[in-house]
Amino acid sequence: MSSADESTTGDTAARSVCHTDSGPANSSTAPGPANSSTAPGPPHGSTGPGPPHGGTAPGPADHAPSVTAGGAQRGPFIVLEGPDGAGKSVQATRLAHRLREHGRPVTLTREPGGTRLGEQVRAILLDPGEVARGPMADALLFNAARSQLVPEVIRPALERGEIVICDRFATSTMAYQGYGSGVDRGLLAAMETWVTGGLEPDLVLLLDVAVKIGLARRDAGRADEQTRFEDDSRHDFAFHERVRRGYRKMASSDPDRWVVLDGAADADSVAGAIERAVDAFLLERGGNDEAG
Repeated sequence: MSSADESTTGDTAARSVCHTDSGPANSSTAPGPANSSTAPGPPHGSTGPGPPHGGTAPGPADHAPSVTAGGAQRGPFIVLEGPDGAGKSVQATRLAHRLREHGRPVTLTREPGGTRLGEQVRAILLDPGEVARGPMADALLFNAARSQLVPEVIRPALERGEIVICDRFATSTMAYQGYGSGVDRGLLAAMETWVTGGLEPDLVLLLDVAVKIGLARRDAGRADEQTRFEDDSRHDFAFHERVRRGYRKMASSDPDRWVVLDGAADADSVAGAIERAVDAFLLERGGNDEAG
């Protein structure tokens, strides 16, 4: 739910820590296409986890370092989050470029999008037309795109040992449709577990920015590129305040995985803070595994 965001953006890395920013749909340095025929089937298949209100619940959330079927360590899953105007898309691209420069295999993707289905859903979600659609419909659409992105792009890349960087993930749906629009957060959490099979990021970088600053940045963009989520009559200042509070609450409740950065700083300062946070994360995760 956010803008096609972000030309500027944090420095502080306090370890603690819209949905529609523009950016590269998918890019990978790994061998073979991300949309390989050997990718696991979608979560709605007969062998996937059952729906939120029935069947057997998925196992524990898949966010700890793990080992692939071949014995190699699963790649790390990094998500960039933040309210409108925080600069996530720019910083996700910069991070991927830096890691690749240091020889790290990276898949960069985004939500909604990243697959053919996801990009079609993205077009529906961003359409500024007057078609009536409530927050639950938005949540279902975001999760539909996510249910394809996880088995088609994210999990295969992680199994290949790549670093996956995602511009927004399920935490955006929780922030915007849950905290912002009031959709039941327990239901959203159950839906998330269902469509992702319990996959969670290993590291969430929250680019935190005051609503007034973020919206000013967003509104400075081209008017013909603005989406329905940037329509103040649908999503007012109070809505964006609720979204920001939701992000900060999620970060404070899960300090082991979230790092909060000052998204109001200039883009180079934010990039430096992200580099330091990611280097520390990789070092802690894999010994001498820092990006360099």
